[in-house]
Amino acid sequence: MNKKICLIDVTLSKYKGDIENIGLCSIASYLRKNLIDIDLMSISICEEIKNIANEIYERKYSLIGFSMFHTNTRFIYKLCEELKKLNPSIIIYGGGKFATNCSELILDNCKYIDFILLGDGEEPTLEIANHIDDFSYIENLPYIKTRNTTVNKSVWKTNCLSNKPWPSRDFLIESSEYFTMARVSASRGCCGSCTFCCVHNTNSTGKAWIGRDILDVFAEVIYLYKIYDVKTFLFCDGSFEDPGDLGKKRIKEFCELILKYGVTFSFRCFIRAETFKKNDEKLIELMAAAGFTMVYIGIESGNERDLEIYNKRASIEDNHNAISLFSKHGINVFMGFIMFNPYSTENTILNNYNFLVSVQAYRLDHYVRPLELYYGTKIEQQAKKDQLLKKDYTYLNPDKYIFVNKNIERIVNFIKEYILNSKLMEYDNSLYDFLHLVYSYLALYQDKDSNIKDALSVYKQELFNIFSEYFKIIYVENNIEKAKEKYNDFYESAEKIYKKINDFKIKFLLNKKFRTHIKNKKNKLGNI
Repeated sequence: MNKKICLIDVTLSKYKGDIENIGLCSIASYLRKNLIDIDLMSISICEEIKNIANEIYERKYSLIGFSMFHTNTRFIYKLCEELKKLNPSIIIYGGGKFATNCSELILDNCKYIDFILLGDGEEPTLEIANHIDDFSYIENLPYIKTRNTTVNKSVWKTNCLSNKPWPSRDFLIESSEYFTMARVSASRGCCGSCTFCCVHNTNSTGKAWIGRDILDVFAEVIYLYKIYDVKTFLFCDGSFEDPGDLGKKRIKEFCELILKYGVTFSFRCFIRAETFKKNDEKLIELMAAAGFTMVYIGIESGNERDLEIYNKRASIEDNHNAISLFSKHGINVFMGFIMFNPYSTENTILNNYNFLVSVQAYRLDHYVRPLELYYGTKIEQQAKKDQLLKKDYTYLNPDKYIFVNKNIERIVNFIKEYILNSKLMEYDNSLYDFLHLVYSYLALYQDKDSNIKDALSVYKQELFNIFSEYFKIIYVENNIEKAKEKYNDFYESAEKIYKKINDFKIKFLLNKKFRTHIKNKKNKLGNI
C-alpha cells in the first residue's frame, strides 16, 4: 500500500514539538509496527496557514489526522479548509478526548473534516489505514462518527497495554527545550471523577484504570536515556499513584529500579493529595532519592463547598498535608487552582484567598483563574440546567457563563479586564517554565553550592508579598474601586520582580555548566 498518512500535533507554542503528543506518538508506533507508512508532524498556530497547507499538500498524503483541543480547533478548521482546496479528495479526521466529546459539534461546524475517531487511536487508525480507499467501510466502523451516522457509536476502549509498542519519538529530535523532556505513560485511565473533567465522558479504557508492567516502564526510561540522552521525564498518567495501594507499590518498585541503575534523573508526575498520608513519608523519601523533583497536585480549591462541587476527594486538610509532605522532602509542588466558578460566593473566594496565603502562593494564575466549563462535563451540564450559560457559550468558548452571585461576576469582570489579558500573565507563565528548567538542572547536576534556589526563593517571596497584599483588597475588603486605584502600583511592582527574574534567567542560561549540557545535547540528537 502506497498511501501515506500524517498525524499532526498543533501546538500553541511557537516552538514545535517541545511537548510530545504522546497519543499521536503511540498511534504512530503501533502503525509502524504493522508496516504502515506514517509521518508525525508538529506545527504551531503562529505559522502561516497557507504555508503549512502547501507543505502538507506537497507531501501527497491520503489521510490526515489532527489531535484536537478547544484551544487549537479554530486553527485546525482554517487549515482543513486550505487542505481541501488544494486536494478535495484528501481524507481528514480529528481525534482525542476533546474531539470524542464534541464529535457532533465539530462535524456540524467544519465541513472539511470527514470524521471523528472516538476513543484511543491505535487499533482504529490501523483499521482505517487498511481500508483507506473505502470510505463507506470506514464510516460504518462502530467507533467512527460521520455526518451520515444514524446509529449510536461507541468509544474505542483499550483493555490491555502489553501489546502496545513504546511510542515513537519523532518529536524528541525536533525539541528545542534546554532539557529535553520525554513523556511516559505508565497507565491509562483515571480513578478520579472531577466534575469539570471530560475524561469520564470519553473513557478510553474498559476499566477505570489499566497499568503497564513497571519493568517495562523502567526499560522505556532507560532506552530513552541511552538513545536520546533524555534525563528529564514527565509521567503523564492521570495520577501516578493510581489505583491507591497498588499504585504506591508500583512507585516503590520503579524508584528502587532507578536507584539500582545508578544514573541521576529528574522525574515529574501528577498525584492526588488524599492518597498520601503521614505514613507514606518513607515512600516520598524514596521518590526524592530516585529523582522525583516535581509533583503536580490538583488542589483546585481552598474551601470545602467548591471541593464538593468539583467532586474532589481530598479535603482542605489533605491538601495542606500533601503540600507539606512533599515540600519537606525537597520535592517541589505545583498545584492546580481554580479561584472562581459559576457558584462562587464572597465566602468561597475569601477561603480560597486564605488558602493561597497559607501556602504562600507566588503564581499569579492561582489568584485569578476562573473555571472553564468544558462541554459535556457534569458541571457544564449543571450550569446549563441552571441557565447559567451565556448565549455566546460554545464548546470552543468554555469561559462564557453567568455567575449566580452578581458581586462575584463584577469581580471576575475586573480580573478579566485588568489582569487575565495583561502582560503579567505572560510573565507568570514564563516563570512557570523557568522553574521547571531550574529544578531539572539542580536535580541533574546536584549543584549544591549554587545560590540559584535561594535567589529564586527570594523572588517567589517578593511575588507572594505583592499578590497577597493586592488581592486582599479584592477578596477580603471586597473593594474593586480601591483595586482599580492601586492597579498601576501593583502592576509596576510585579513587573519589576518579573524583570529581575528574567535577568536572572539570562545569567543562568549563560552558565558554563549549562552551556556545556546544551552543546552535548545537540551533538547527541544530531547523530540520531
